Amino acid sequence: MSIKTALSTILRKYRVIMDTEESPNPYIRVKIDIMMKAVDGYELRLEKREQDQQL
Repeated sequence: MSIKTALSTILRKYRVIMDTEESPNPYIRVKIDIMMKAVDGYELRLEKREQDQQL
């Protein structure tokens, strides 16, 4: 439960942006096993949200 609380706090305070491409549907190479995951990992950027910005 504490992980969910920490994650929700981060998502409320920061915007998570994929750093690889600017298009809304970036190309991601995936590996399909029991779980599908990115081959090259995930490149993310966090931007601090404005104080007056609401979700």
